[in-house]
Order: sequence, then structure tokens, then C-alpha cells
Amino acid sequence: MADENGDINANSANPVNMHPQFMGDYPQPKPTTSKIPDLPPSIQAATESPGLNRPPRSPGPVLGPFVQFISTDLEKMLWMGSVLIFLHVAFDQHHIEFICDVKVSYKWKTLYENIFDMRAYCINLFVEVGSGEGDDEIAWKIDWGDNQTNDSFLIARCESYSFRKKRNVNMEAASREWRPRGMPKSD
Repeated sequence: MADENGDINANSANPVNMHPQFMGDYPQPKPTTSKIPDLPPSIQAATESPGLNRPPRSPGPVLGPFVQFISTDLEKMLWMGSVLIFLHVAFDQHHIEFICDVKVSYKWKTLYENIFDMRAYCINLFVEVGSGEGDDEIAWKIDWGDNQTNDSFLIARCESYSFRKKRNVNMEAASREWRPRGMPKSD
């Protein structure tokens, strides 16, 4: 290992690896036997069910209506949304009626003529936002021919325009009076 001067002899045996047949820093690991028993080979899983060889069931002649909120326009005091209805292609467009105290306007639009034997309709819905506190209930009723479906949804009212205008004037006055700390008041 070291020569007479204390220097390491490059030709001496590796002090860590006493086995010269292995030239790495560490000896090869000893082979061990596992104490875990061998498992039998796995069975091929069946990916197809033999009892279920049919397409999915049809959803029925009608799906919906599904009401979706889109936006509000407080300048025009409008709530904007849409209603999605799917009907089987054998049926014609049915009549929908909105029953409420506020003004409602709507327009039917056909999205898809035939998507999986269903016709997709979108009703663009515009509802006047009422003033004051509370909610406006928007009830709807659809006559399907053999039966009727009805339900409702709520739209929050908006505070009155005169109150908003007065509050905006007060906010403008407050913003004119605001000044950074230490800044003298300008007249």
C-alpha cells in the first residue's frame, strides 16, 4: 500500500477491494435466495364481457331542458342565458312558455339536425332584471304533446338605478377628495 516514504504504491492491491478479479471499488454482491415464494404466472384478463354485446341504450325521446347562465348586462338590465333541449329526430320542435312577472324574450336555434338520432335545440334567453331586493322566479312549461314538463329557476334582482347613480356620484366625490398621505388639500 504505502512505500517506504509513505506514498501510496499504485501497483499495490486495492484496500477496499481485496478481490483482484473485480476491478470496481466494491466487491460484487453475493447471490442470495429470496424468501418470497414464486407466484404463479398471471392469467390473461378478459377485456370483453361475453354477456354485454349491444350498443348503449337510447336516452329516450327527450333530454333537457338544461338552463345555463351566460352573462348579465346591467346597463340594459338583462340576464342572458340559454336553454339546451335534445329531441328525437322523429319529433318536431315543441312549444315552451315562460311564466314570470318580468319581461322574457327568447329565440329558438337548431344546433344539430341529427346527433345520435337526436336534434339539439338552443333557446337564447333574455330576461329583464328586476329592481329591488330578492329574486325573480322564472317558471317554464313545455308541452311535449303527450305530457307537460314544468319547473322554475331564480334570477337575482338588481338595486334600483337611481340608487346606483347616487352611489356612483358619491364615489366620484370621494375619489376627488382622496389624496396621498401628507399631501396638502388643493382647492
